[in-house]
Amino acid sequence: MELAWQKETIEPESGGYNNEVMLNGKHYVIFKDFRGYGWGEAAHRFALMVNDQLTLQGKGEQLYLISGGNDGDAVFLSQAQFRLLDEIRGDKRWWPLLPDKWCSLFEVGV
Repeated sequence: MELAWQKETIEPESGGYNNEVMLNGKHYVIFKDFRGYGWGEAAHRFALMVNDQLTLQGKGEQLYLISGGNDGDAVFLSQAQFRLLDEIRGDKRWWPLLPDKWCSLFEVGV
């Protein structure tokens, strides 16, 4: 994946938190006037951003999120690799999930 990274963080007077990223000329919003805890939302939006870039660059992998909180992790898998793992899946909380399914399982509001 090619990277050209710029980050801008702004704390407006309203107390909301804003974080935007420019990656390879494309603008992504991580937070917009956000007032919550944020770790789950940031992991979700980061994974969406990475997966968008992987798709735009024609790569065959996606970033899958695993677990949450301080135990959060991630892994790059092709669809074939994910399907193979998905057939033997145990506890979903410790298994690779695409960002939206991960949010649903860990009750992350997006």
